[in-house]
Amino acid sequence: MVPGTMKKTTRKYVWSLAANALLLLVVIAVWQYRLHTPGRDPDAQYLPEATYLADLQDQASLNDLRGQWVLLNLWASWCPGCIVEMPSLETLSKEYKSKGLHVIAISLDEADTPDKVQASITKFKFGDIARNWDDKGKVYAKFNPPGLPMTYLADPSGKIIQTFAGERDWSDPQVRALIDQSLDVSSGTTVNKSPTSP
Repeated sequence: MVPGTMKKTTRKYVWSLAANALLLLVVIAVWQYRLHTPGRDPDAQYLPEATYLADLQDQASLNDLRGQWVLLNLWASWCPGCIVEMPSLETLSKEYKSKGLHVIAISLDEADTPDKVQASITKFKFGDIARNWDDKGKVYAKFNPPGLPMTYLADPSGKIIQTFAGERDWSDPQVRALIDQSLDVSSGTTVNKSPTSP
């Protein structure tokens, strides 16, 4: 090989590496921008537009929940963890209602009628927070949870600021501290801000 040709080949190789490195940096920069820019993908970060059967009788939308702090729980009657955590979730709902937190649990059961969902609610002695059903599968389609139970804490704008995957004891002081921090109830006031999730 002629020495001049080797220099030319080496230069092409170096330019090719530099161009690929620059392209990689641009891709990383765009990815980071999308990851950290609020509102870029509202369905991924906010309560999505999805309808469900509220109180097992009226069509409602998750968008109707905006304007208040919301703890949204997705459950099913075939899910042991869902059954175990529901009583403590109901207690949390009662104790935090005056603090500005609206707790709602939506059943993802594949039932034919609301009566079948009600039968499960009655069987497990669940309260009113569980009387909601994803009758058309729209809530499931929007969230596509990897497992159940799955719970989301959303601020008044609908922004999801905390996700709780799996069963929780909602009376646990650490879990309540996360919620208290978000609601800012330690000072006795509920504020409309989105705290950083720990």
